[in-house]
Amino acid sequence: MLNLGPKTIQWLAKIHVHSQADICRIGPCQVYRQLLDVGYEPNLNLLYGLLGAAMAVDWKLIAEQYRSGQLDDVVASIQDLLPTK
Repeated sequence: MLNLGPKTIQWLAKIHVHSQADICRIGPCQVYRQLLDVGYEPNLNLLYGLLGAAMAVDWKLIAEQYRSGQLDDVVASIQDLLPTK
């Protein structure tokens, strides 16, 4: 899957996410939440990767959109889940 490395692919398999279609069906934020719920510690870059995978775009474009404020609603919806700095 675009943007997702072998470790992430393994994590996703543990929660029965095996394809871009699965990410789209479940939703990138919900997939991120599920990873947290089973004990993984994904960072914000993984959220970018999941969003990019769902939209079939490079995760760096997602990160740039975040920096420009275009993803504020997405991040706000999972703010309580994000790791603290």
